[in-house]
Formats: sequence, C-alpha cells, structure tokens
Amino acid sequence: MPDYITNTWLIGAAIRSFSQIFGRIMHNDWWKGGSKGQGGGEFLFEDGKVTWCHRMRNTMDHSNIGKIKEVLGLPVDEDVVEGA
Repeated sequence: MPDYITNTWLIGAAIRSFSQIFGRIMHNDWWKGGSKGQGGGEFLFEDGKVTWCHRMRNTMDHSNIGKIKEVLGLPVDEDVVEGA
C-alpha cells in the first residue's frame, strides 16, 4: 500500500465513499468522473520551470513520499525511500 494512504479503517472508508457518492448524486454529476487517461503526478517547479516530475501511469501511481523528500533535500528515513 502506498505510504500516502494513512487511514486503512475499512468502515471509515466505506462511510466516506458512501458520503461522496451521495453528494455526487445530489449534485447530479455522479457520471462525470473524467478521463482516466488524464492522470497527474508530482511536479517540482523552480523559477517557473519544471526541474523534476513523476507522471502517474495509473490512478494509484503517486511517487513515493521518501523520493519526494529526497528530491526536495529533506531528511529521509531509509525505510521510506524503498520502492522509489
């Protein structure tokens, strides 16, 4: 599981999911999920230019938190960089 997912409580996730679905139905835009081909990613801009990026290949392909800390020059726990 990616390290950016901090809450894995199943009942809480189900309640949040139901709440989001209900909200989308009430706004009548539940069917407008957008293109899955338009994934984002993480981008580092310096002086208006991209100096580092990680493009997502799918909806779960965020960069590892340890890798982002490394790129930013922040202290990194060695076990967090694993899989970067």
